[in-house]
Amino acid sequence: MNTSKISSNTSICSLAVDTSGVSGPYMFAGTNDDGVWVSTDGGTTWAAANRGLTDPCVYSLAISGPYLLAGTNVSGVWKRPLSELTAIHELSAGNVPGASHY
Repeated sequence: MNTSKISSNTSICSLAVDTSGVSGPYMFAGTNDDGVWVSTDGGTTWAAANRGLTDPCVYSLAISGPYLLAGTNVSGVWKRPLSELTAIHELSAGNVPGASHY
C-alpha cells in the first residue's frame, strides 16, 4: 500500500470479508476519504479498489452474492463484482488503510 496517498485523517468506516475465495478470504475496508481497499492475503498487503467509485467516503460495505456493495456519503450505492476486486495486484506490504503508524 502506498501510504503517501492516504491522508493522516483517513479512518476505516466499514469492513467486509468474502470467504468464498478459492485462495482464502478477501478483506475489504471502506474509508472516510480514500475509498475501498482490498486485501487478498489476510491483511498483510492492501490495494485501492476504486474504479468507478465517484465518492471516496464509504460508510458501509456488504457482500451480496457475487457483488461488493459500498454505501457512500453522497453518491448512493456502488456495486462491483467481487471477481474484479479480488483480481487486483497487491501494491506493497503495509498496514490497514488509515491505521496509525508509530
